[in-house]
Amino acid sequence: MTDATLLPRPARTARVASYLLAGGFLALVALAVLPTEALRVGSLPGAPSSGSAGGFLAAVPVLVLATFALWLTLVARAVWAESSADVAIAAFATPCLIVSGWGLYEYYAVQAGVRWGGLLSFVVGTLLSVVVVADAVSARVASS
Repeated sequence: MTDATLLPRPARTARVASYLLAGGFLALVALAVLPTEALRVGSLPGAPSSGSAGGFLAAVPVLVLATFALWLTLVARAVWAESSADVAIAAFATPCLIVSGWGLYEYYAVQAGVRWGGLLSFVVGTLLSVVVVADAVSARVASS
């Protein structure tokens, strides 16, 4: 793994941004799956309400936008850092983005039937975030 101090400035910025976005996505996941209704942002007094029991954090567009932002930072990492690990993570992120895009299409276009797009967007975003956080941990362990 390349030492963070040797990376050019855009590569370091993209790496830190991807770590922050992955952590933020996992925080959204934690808020979405916690059983306590008081911790859900959509159920707090004065918070915007979407009319669903899951609150607005469980909405497919939020998951897709978070996955897209994470994908952009991972591609930027792969372009500027040119590390094989960064390229592999960006290659892994592309199918995750496609699945999230399908979830967004299904959210807006499919009116009837079973819609799996939201669940799959949630799963692939979570999986991608776990991979990025694991990369952060391994980079930290390797540098110390």
